[in-house]
Amino acid sequence: MGELAMALKALGREKEAKAMLADCFEAQQRVLGPDHAHSLISMANLAGMLRDLGQDEECLEIMEECAAAMERVSGLDDPRTCNVWAVLKQWRIDDKK
Repeated sequence: MGELAMALKALGREKEAKAMLADCFEAQQRVLGPDHAHSLISMANLAGMLRDLGQDEECLEIMEECAAAMERVSGLDDPRTCNVWAVLKQWRIDDKK
């Protein structure tokens, strides 16, 4: 479902993609648990979609929660954790411009 959402995004159908990513994230949290790697990746994807749609405040909140959860679950040495923190830092820098 997440891959289909990203395909919709690539086609310029961001609102549909956002709804699908949100559904995917909620389903993964419910089935796999909120700390599962797939749930956290979906969370980061949803934050990125919100960023693309200009919903900066909400995307930062979600990405901060995601980064903290990834750090708690996988540690700071995990490449995905490092990537999420790096993206979040860049977004904060971009917002200050």
